[in-house]
Amino acid sequence: MKTCCRCMNLKQGSIASAIWSIIIGTIALGLYGYLLSWIYIVHGDESVYVNEFYTYWSKIILMSLWILSSILLIIGVVKGIRGMFIPWMIMDGIFVFVEGFSLIQSFLAIAWTLSRLLPAVLFFLFLALLLIDLYALVCVSAYYRQLSPATGDTEMQPNNPEEDAI
Repeated sequence: MKTCCRCMNLKQGSIASAIWSIIIGTIALGLYGYLLSWIYIVHGDESVYVNEFYTYWSKIILMSLWILSSILLIIGVVKGIRGMFIPWMIMDGIFVFVEGFSLIQSFLAIAWTLSRLLPAVLFFLFLALLLIDLYALVCVSAYYRQLSPATGDTEMQPNNPEEDAI
């Protein structure tokens, strides 16, 4: 793979993937924060919805880590430090897994309630997010492989293939 979307090189595509992750992570962080505050406002007590309470907190933590790993990815791409790609690739893999689970959940909701529009919209939204995130993961991993050190140097060393070319 030499380009992302046939309009950007791998470096630009990796930065675009990180920006995409920051935008989606921030939107999800706001949504989960709102849903968590809704539990407190409506019920005044988290014990009524214990499962949802801990689920939202775990998703808030995951989204925060994903945003931080996206910032590390941008720094790693700009400086050419390969080792800074790994946290984002791990977090994006976790996010793809969560999206896949949400996709299956939405599909089952469509199967059980055929007359509802919301599960169908959520299904296609989760499908689009899953496909975009998988492509972003492929793009970043291709740039990660492109920056591989030829001499077996350590992972955290800056590596700029453009400057090293003869």
